[in-house]
Amino acid sequence: MFATVRLSRWYLIVPSRCQREAGDFLNCMITAARGMRFEISNCEMVPMPDDSPGTYIRTLDAIINRDPQMIMCVVSNSKSDRYTAIKKKCCVERAIPTQIMVQKTITPKSGNVRTLMSVATKVVIQMNCKLGGVPWKVKIPLNGLMTIGFDVCHDSKDKSKSFGAMVATLDHDNRGTPKFFSTVSHHSSGEEISNYLPLNTVKALNEYRREFGELPKRIIFYRDGVSDGQLQYIYDHEVRSLVEKLGQIYKSAGIEQDVLLTFFIVNKRINTRFFDHRLNPRPGTVVDNVVTLPQRTDFYLVSQSVKQGTVSPTAYNVIYDTSGLKIDHLQMLSYKQCHLYYNWSGTTRVPAVCQYAHKLSFLVGQYLHQTPSNMLEKKLYFLSFAVMSSLLRANSSTDRPCTIFHWRFWICTGNENTMSFGAP
Repeated sequence: MFATVRLSRWYLIVPSRCQREAGDFLNCMITAARGMRFEISNCEMVPMPDDSPGTYIRTLDAIINRDPQMIMCVVSNSKSDRYTAIKKKCCVERAIPTQIMVQKTITPKSGNVRTLMSVATKVVIQMNCKLGGVPWKVKIPLNGLMTIGFDVCHDSKDKSKSFGAMVATLDHDNRGTPKFFSTVSHHSSGEEISNYLPLNTVKALNEYRREFGELPKRIIFYRDGVSDGQLQYIYDHEVRSLVEKLGQIYKSAGIEQDVLLTFFIVNKRINTRFFDHRLNPRPGTVVDNVVTLPQRTDFYLVSQSVKQGTVSPTAYNVIYDTSGLKIDHLQMLSYKQCHLYYNWSGTTRVPAVCQYAHKLSFLVGQYLHQTPSNMLEKKLYFLSFAVMSSLLRANSSTDRPCTIFHWRFWICTGNENTMSFGAP
C-alpha cells in the first residue's frame, strides 16, 4: 500500500460461539497485512455471552476507556439493530473507527481458505483507510488542488429531515500522502442547503490551511444528487453563495484574484446509453458533442466496465468554471478521480469524493440520524464492507490505465502522456 498506519492497540469483540471463526480470520488478516507492509499486532479478543445490542454497548463502554485505535465487532447476522447501536456509540457519542463483520463473511466456504484470504485482504485495506492510511494514488499534475464531493440523503425515520455530506481531499503537491476532510450538516424540510454549503467548504479550506500553511490554488467541486430541473436553482443559490464566501476568504488571506473554481453537476440517473458496435464502450470513453447540448459545457463519461448488461455512463455538467483548464483536462481529471475510491480496487461510476460523500450521507441518514463526532472528520470512518457484490459489478471495474477515449463520430483514442495540463 502507498501509506500505512501501524495498528497496535485494537480490540476484537465477538460472541463466544464465533470465537473460532474470528480467530482464524484474524490470522488471515495479519498474514494479508504483512504482504502489504501494514503492521497489525496486539489485538485483544473480547468474547461476549450473547449478541444483543445492549451487550455490544456495554462491552464497547468498557473498551473505549482504554483509548483503542480501532474496534472490530463480529455480529451473527446482518440485522440493522446491532449495526446501528455500534455505529451510534462509536461515531456519535465517541470517536472510534469501527469495523463490523458478519459471521457468515468471515467463515470460509467449504473450508476454502483462499476465499477467507480474499475477504481479509479487502478488510485490511479498509481498516488502513479508516486509520488514515492510503492504499494507492494516481498522478494528477496540479499543485494546490482541493477536490470536493457533496451528496444528500434523506433521513429514513423522518422524511422531513435530510443530511448533506461533504468530503474534500487535502493534497498540496501530489507528492505526499493524500488526506481527507469530511463534514455533515443537518437540513430540515424547506431549509436551504446553500446555507451550509459555503460554511462546510470554509471548514475544509481552514483544515487545508492548517495542514499546508496556505489556501488551495484551485477547487474542483462535484455536486451529486441534482436533477436537470434544479440546475438554475443550484446555480442561483448554491454556486453564487459559494463563490461569494470563497471570495471573502481568499481576500482576507491577501489573494485578490478570483477563486479558481470548477463546479460540476454529476448525474448518474440518466437513460442515455452508448455502444461500440455490439459492445459496451471501453472505460475512459468520453462523449462531448452531437448528443450534448451546445449551450452547456457538458459531457458523458464511461468510467467503469460491466461484464453483463449495458454500461451506464455518467453525465457531467460544468455550470461554473474559472479554472482556466481545457475541457479535455477536466475530463481527464474526472476520470482519474474515479480511480481513488479505496473501498474497491477498480474504478467507480462517479468521482471518488462523490462516492465517499454518498457513503457518509447514507450512513448518517439510514443509521445514525444525527451528525457524527467532529473528531472523525479527517478519517474515512464511514467506509463499509457490507456492499452487495452485484452493485459492485454494476458500478465498478478492474483497475485500468487512465486513458481517455473521445467519441466524435467513431472512436479515436488519445494517450494521457501526450496531454499536458499546462498549469502548475
